[in-house]
Amino acid sequence: YGACFHDLHDKLSTGVIEYLTAQGIRHVIVGGLALDYCVKTTALQLLKGGFEVILHLPACRGISEEGGVEAVKHLQQIGVVITHTREELAAMVAGLCG
Repeated sequence: YGACFHDLHDKLSTGVIEYLTAQGIRHVIVGGLALDYCVKTTALQLLKGGFEVILHLPACRGISEEGGVEAVKHLQQIGVVITHTREELAAMVAGLCG
């Protein structure tokens, strides 16, 4: 379900974590469809990979509204930064670059 591994046990890498690490990337902005499955799993994989993760809500859609809300709550509790507007995201990125 995630972008970082081909399997559900996080054993067969897609190379995303290795590529980002090799490029010196520390922060990753995440969005996509299936917030409550694919996006959540990708965010979790990136966190485990040592990245700071920003979830931009306008770039996400859940399978269900309830599932999306629960996914956001869970991700926020474990340290994912949630942005709700383009302005919030821009301010967050500016703070990281400054």
